[in-house]
Amino acid sequence: MRTIGPHLTPQVPYFWSDQYDLKIQALGEVSATDTVHVVHDDGRKFLAYYENDEILTAVVGAGMPGAVMKTRAKIASRTPIREMLEAYS
Repeated sequence: MRTIGPHLTPQVPYFWSDQYDLKIQALGEVSATDTVHVVHDDGRKFLAYYENDEILTAVVGAGMPGAVMKTRAKIASRTPIREMLEAYS
């Protein structure tokens, strides 16, 4: 994660793509060694958390823009994945 400004505010990488009527979004940095937790999948929309060393590192989702964007601060603050999984259940 990059930092900017005098207070070193974390910047969380972000991208999105509109695919027909679904918005696909990703926040954070995904690594090939991350563990993936699919927390929602109804066959059309999904939300997946990525973690490394028990810390939330990224989120990827389709059709769930609100849920994806709510994780930005959690990724920046290096929230333990346990907290994210408990909150989503």
